[in-house]
Amino acid sequence: MQGLSVRVRGAVRDVGFHSLVRQLAERYELTGWARSNDREIEIELEGSEAGLERFLRDLRERAPPRVRIDEVQVIDRPSSGFKTFEVGENEADEKRQYVPPDEVDLPFTASHDILACGAQRKGTYCLVTGSKAYLSQDFGDLERPETLEHFEASLKSTRRLFQLEPQVIAHDMDPNFVSTHFAHDYPAASAIRVAVQHHHAHVVSAMVDRGLERPVIGVAYDGGGYGTDGAVWGGEILVADWQSFERAAHIRYAPLIGGEAAIRHPYRMAAAYVWSLCAASVSEFESFLATLPIGERIILRRQLEAELHTPLTSSCERLSDGAAAMLGVRREAEYEGQPALELEAIADPEVEDVYPYDVIRRGDGWIIDPAALFRALWCEYRAGRRVPHIAAAFHNSIASFTLAACAQVREARGLNQVVLSGGCFRNALLTRRLVDSLSSAGFQAFTHSRVPPDDGGLSLGQAAVAHALTSG
Repeated sequence: MQGLSVRVRGAVRDVGFHSLVRQLAERYELTGWARSNDREIEIELEGSEAGLERFLRDLRERAPPRVRIDEVQVIDRPSSGFKTFEVGENEADEKRQYVPPDEVDLPFTASHDILACGAQRKGTYCLVTGSKAYLSQDFGDLERPETLEHFEASLKSTRRLFQLEPQVIAHDMDPNFVSTHFAHDYPAASAIRVAVQHHHAHVVSAMVDRGLERPVIGVAYDGGGYGTDGAVWGGEILVADWQSFERAAHIRYAPLIGGEAAIRHPYRMAAAYVWSLCAASVSEFESFLATLPIGERIILRRQLEAELHTPLTSSCERLSDGAAAMLGVRREAEYEGQPALELEAIADPEVEDVYPYDVIRRGDGWIIDPAALFRALWCEYRAGRRVPHIAAAFHNSIASFTLAACAQVREARGLNQVVLSGGCFRNALLTRRLVDSLSSAGFQAFTHSRVPPDDGGLSLGQAAVAHALTSG
């Protein structure tokens, strides 16, 4: 057991950054504590040498775009025997304070003040006036009353600071989001309400971030968002501009057995992919299915057959959950995104293998079918291939099938610019692989620069769509 004292100095007063510190400590099984003030975060850490090294690496690589790290001071120290990782009271105090929003220069000038209310688990708001957007910090899950209270108080302070009166209010299409209810209940009876599809907002957020106005191919990969067909989207390739979008391709649907319970129990996603996508070859997976609790295995299968509480999803993050569970990397998730994070962490970056998949023409678009990918992954695992090798090949395969689908869209639509957005592009390995693949194939690939790719930047995209729809 090794101990480190870490001081991170710079513009680090950001709730999203503090959440990252906590997540990395949990991910690498580190103990200790973190406290912050206006100028620095003070972190005491204990754990394995490899875990500490990865923590320090990811702290820089995964910092939110609004964070500026000027200096990281690291001092070796003896172990103190910490049992848990705790965030000090200073972070809680900070969450109750008003943190001014980030100012973003826009490639358009709005004729009305706009309020965009963001998503739910990573709640943000965005206020637009003229050619400026004011994007708030990430408040966390708006379902928590104290978080929603902080969200409302901050919005009120920002409106007063910039003397804004929204005439247009944008929100997610999901009718169950707290942010959607907030938008409809907002005390501005004459304001125009605009519902924006989740992944369209992601793509437009990246477009605005990079100053793109003409139609693009937008790759939006995340944990999920309400789709226009009522399914949970999340593996989307769109043709989009600020005003509208078409769904050009998506990952094949799989059932979320038990709804959100499948997120907490990734082995359910693995079972769902086996039973639904690989139904013709389910016998190949008997040794995996045998690892499921027998009582739950019977119930889950019956639930799937009866289509009872099994919403469909195209989510790329759920695809990673299924792979992580199948490989024994993470069968139970303590927080959303944990399986994918851990799968990325163990992947061998030197591996270049790609597993098979199918990109199938369906009507005016394409379906990305990962059934062959899962069969190859499980075959390699049973044959004794190293898990870091398989994890890397899995990432390479996502990059490969995304490139293949984008190539089909380019041929059909004549578009060559591709923007990448959504929480899956917090994954540095996947992002690097896909950007390199797209560039090698002659595409112009764009990632986020000033705002985060996950739901922390969603409200900026919502605001831009609302402007486009109401400015004419």
